[in-house]
Amino acid sequence: MHILHNLSVQSYRAAVLIPHPRAALARRPSTRYSGADLRYSTGFPRVEWPMALRILVVDDEPMVRALIARVLSDAGYEVVAVANGQAALDAARGAEVGFNLIVTNNYMPGLNGAELIDRVRQDFPSLPILHIDDISRQRMERELPADVPTVYKPFSIATLTEAVHHLLSG
Repeated sequence: MHILHNLSVQSYRAAVLIPHPRAALARRPSTRYSGADLRYSTGFPRVEWPMALRILVVDDEPMVRALIARVLSDAGYEVVAVANGQAALDAARGAEVGFNLIVTNNYMPGLNGAELIDRVRQDFPSLPILHIDDISRQRMERELPADVPTVYKPFSIATLTEAVHHLLSG
C-alpha cells in the first residue's frame, strides 16, 4: 500500500500527490512553515537536544523555503519559515521563545538578506546567521559580517545540515 501526501504550491494552488516509501515511518512535523510540504528523508541522524533548537528560515521562493524547512525539521530542529526579510524581523522580535539561528536567502523583494542581517545584528548581536546565495553571484563583492558564512545554491542536504550544525555547535 502506497501512502501519499500533499504538495501544495501557494502561488498556483495546485495539489500534487507524491508517494513516499518511508511515509509510514515518518513523524508528523511539529514545525510551522509556509510554502510547499515536501516529505522525504535526509538520511542523516536526527539532532537530539533536550529542547529543539529553533531556526528561522527566510526565502521568498516557496519551494526553496519549504525544502530548507523540511530538511532542518527532519534533522530535529524546530523551524519557522517566512517569505521575506520584514516577516523575519517581525518573527524574531515577536517570538515567545527566541531563535538559535537564522537561515536567510540574499535576494528578496523589500528587505533583502544583507539588510536583514544588519537589522538582526542590531537587535540580536550574537545570533548566528547562515546566508544563502546563488553560485552565479559567488564572485560578486558583498558586504556581510565575517562571521556570517554563505552556502551557495545549488547545495546538497549534507552541505546545509553541516553548515547549520557548525554554526549551532560553535
